[in-house]
Amino acid sequence: MSDEDVTRAGWQNPGGQQPPPSYGYGQQPPPSYGYGQQPSPYGYGPGTSAEDDRRPTSVSVAGWLGIAFSALWALFCVVFLSAALAGYEDFVTDVGDSSDATAGVVIVMVLLLMGVGALGVFAGVLVLRRSNPGRILLTVLSSLAAFTWLASIVAILPLVAAIATVVLLFTGGANDWFARRTAAKGGYGPGPGGPHGGPYGGAPYVGGPQGW
Repeated sequence: MSDEDVTRAGWQNPGGQQPPPSYGYGQQPPPSYGYGQQPSPYGYGPGTSAEDDRRPTSVSVAGWLGIAFSALWALFCVVFLSAALAGYEDFVTDVGDSSDATAGVVIVMVLLLMGVGALGVFAGVLVLRRSNPGRILLTVLSSLAAFTWLASIVAILPLVAAIATVVLLFTGGANDWFARRTAAKGGYGPGPGGPHGGPYGGAPYVGGPQGW
């Protein structure tokens, strides 16, 4: 574009400056930020900060409950398995069958339960790291644990802990906290812009200097 064309368009070009970019119909300019402001990687809008995006206490308690009781369960399985293998002959007799088949089935089940405990620890860590799939996994495991302890009626504390974990994962601001992380990964959410916004929740930049 020549200086004459720019002048005809009503743009004064002192000092050889470039004219501002134009935007086509329906296009919006990229979001602007005030002096010293940076776009938020979590997609929260104006007036909020990283301090406002702190992990809710309910999520912290739920995550640590899941880690603690899952680790205790896995440790119990390790101790049981070690004792069974140390006195294998007595263990075979105690399971009510003199054959190794029944004892082998029990050992396999204990190994699976130990794996469930390790998976619970992993899910708790994911929850503390703001992973929504981790929250779903810990909810499923805690629900299964609650039903198991309720059916066995042998321990009240694990039952209460399992129920509390499920409740805390969805209360005390947990839903909003996880939703902001999900929105930031998808490039949309409660930031400026909309469902088709840019990587920080703002409107996408479309077009070149002439709005093409």
